[in-house]
Amino acid sequence: MAHIGKLPEEFTQEDADGYLSYLLSRQPQPAVSQFKHFIYGLKSYLHAMGYPDLAGLALPKIRREKRLPRVLSVEQVQLLLRSCDLYTKALFSVIYDCGLRAFEACQLRWNDISFDRQQVFIRRGKGGKDRIVPISPKTLQVLKVYHKRFWGADLVFKKDGGLVIPIDNAYIRKCLKYQLEKAGLDTSLSTHALRHSYATHLLEAGEDIQTVQHRLGHRSLQTTVIYLHVARLERRQCVYLIDHIFSRAVPDTRSGRSSVTGVLSFSHASRWWSRFASPSAGWPCAAPDGSADMSRCALSAERFMSATTAVATATAPSARTRSAPFGWRCARTR
Repeated sequence: MAHIGKLPEEFTQEDADGYLSYLLSRQPQPAVSQFKHFIYGLKSYLHAMGYPDLAGLALPKIRREKRLPRVLSVEQVQLLLRSCDLYTKALFSVIYDCGLRAFEACQLRWNDISFDRQQVFIRRGKGGKDRIVPISPKTLQVLKVYHKRFWGADLVFKKDGGLVIPIDNAYIRKCLKYQLEKAGLDTSLSTHALRHSYATHLLEAGEDIQTVQHRLGHRSLQTTVIYLHVARLERRQCVYLIDHIFSRAVPDTRSGRSSVTGVLSFSHASRWWSRFASPSAGWPCAAPDGSADMSRCALSAERFMSATTAVATATAPSARTRSAPFGWRCARTR
């Protein structure tokens, strides 16, 4: 109202559009919640007072800069935790080790921590969703020592280690800034940087992206993918699939086939040829006496392969298994 200079019931569509344009032009740009407060607050006011709504009042398209999250290195996290006292070490160890948001750490209770199962139950996270995350044994040891000194039956963390006043986001930020300065690190880092570091370090340690998504409590995988841009993932050697799935294996002399790739020995291949190269099967390469003529069956090899769901791999004969006709070794498809 101060910017427009009118009462809300006197606002016109031009007044509302002008104020929204003013918000969009501000630097730094206000949060999306400020746009929502103005629009939905004005709509609720007009509806409650019985005034007609502004037909064109809608949330504008807000283009936000896509910035990569700021993370700490593993060495910086170690330096931070080593410089902490017992209270802040327990606080920041839990936030980092479980990937908590600041408000999730504020409402964490002792009965949400399972020391036997090494899990933490996060209640009413972002979007009102619950989730369960693992917690390391070393962090649990710190919490056990912390619980003996800062005893409490409900909330885990209280202000100044007391028993009454619960902590809030501003208090965590104040503690973090002090410990960052004490450790000689960048004091502009926020509490959420510990959560960003948690996700990034999980990916760098080899955790898959979907598990990281579930631990963070993200609804969409696209939100978690951003950490792939900041994680230092090692490039693996190129995998050649054909060479991999048909890699040479030691044949099993008892069954006549390889235990890895399913390579058939000559005796097994002959039985397969005889079974499907019979007059009853209608094969043109079968001899009149019902046996398989290997030389004639060379012309029907492709038909044999499709009928028996077998694959030919051009490998050299080994010392223990004779190669199939024409230097081909037959292997069943899995």
